[in-house]
Amino acid sequence: MTNNLLLESYLKKLRLPAILRSYQQVAREAADRN
Repeated sequence: MTNNLLLESYLKKLRLPAILRSYQQVAREAADRN
């Protein structure tokens, strides 16, 4: 949970809205494939 908050705050500061919207789905897919 804290990792998500940290990542979200960094992505907001870096102004990367596309990654912010899709990182959870990408992480889930990566976890399913491994």
